[in-house]
Amino acid sequence: MARRVRRYVRGKAKTLLSESVQEIETKIDSRVDDLASYVEQKLDAMDRKINRINEIVTSTHDEIPLLTRELYKLRHSTGYASAFKDKPLISVRIATYNRSDLLIERAISSILKQTYQNFEIVVVGDHCTDDTEAKLKKLGDKRIRFYNLPNRTAYPQERTRKWMVIGAPAMNQAAAMSRGAWIAPLDDDDEFSPEHLEKLLDHAQKTKSELVYGATNVHYLNSTKRMQFYAFPPEKGQFTFIGAIYLKLLDDLFKYDFHSWVVDEVADWNLIRRMMEAGVRISAIEDVVSDVYLIPAGHKTKDY
Repeated sequence: MARRVRRYVRGKAKTLLSESVQEIETKIDSRVDDLASYVEQKLDAMDRKINRINEIVTSTHDEIPLLTRELYKLRHSTGYASAFKDKPLISVRIATYNRSDLLIERAISSILKQTYQNFEIVVVGDHCTDDTEAKLKKLGDKRIRFYNLPNRTAYPQERTRKWMVIGAPAMNQAAAMSRGAWIAPLDDDDEFSPEHLEKLLDHAQKTKSELVYGATNVHYLNSTKRMQFYAFPPEKGQFTFIGAIYLKLLDDLFKYDFHSWVVDEVADWNLIRRMMEAGVRISAIEDVVSDVYLIPAGHKTKDY
């Protein structure tokens, strides 16, 4: 009898203990869920505050209302109307850094093959230390000008931030030195299609657009991956200035922002976004007008 009682008591104790443990586990799980939900809400609130701070910083820094007023004045300035007539000079601006072979064999070669020949090429080195200047002189083409920045730009140390603004000072310098009515941006390792200048200028003049762009083929080096940049209006990740031409007069108002990484924007997107928000007249054609060569994520490469 006593033995059966002991077994009963032990069994009951085990049952109660098991139920107690399950109850505790359930309460812990519920508490963990509540805590996770609370943390998620706090993180969402923090993200909203950060985004709001970015919006305030961007709005204050960009000065869009001022740019809009100045853009209106620009449209009534001397030289504005002439850009839409006849065959104006187009300035192809290129920033470069110690890549003389690619610069000449791909970028400049594609410019010299253009069906529209009233152009100049303005190359600015980001303090090149190689033979870029000598090789450009050897071409013997008076339409090509080269200027080397006296000091290398001090870029952000963090790799992604550096990538966002690489070449921006040299690009701004090249645009400032341009003499044409239109500017056609190009990187030193990319290329124009043969009708790039002709097609974009023709569309700009017919539509009275201040910036025109086309589709861009994107080639990933060391990879079979291919894609195309094109969206109208411009979308983040689907636009590059290498597929565009724009009025030289716009350079008085819109330049590459060397600090665009602060608001987590690549310099190209930061510039076109400000143009759109200020009211620049933008149009596009679906024709492929340029080819861009990119390094896949994770592959090491030197600057530019």
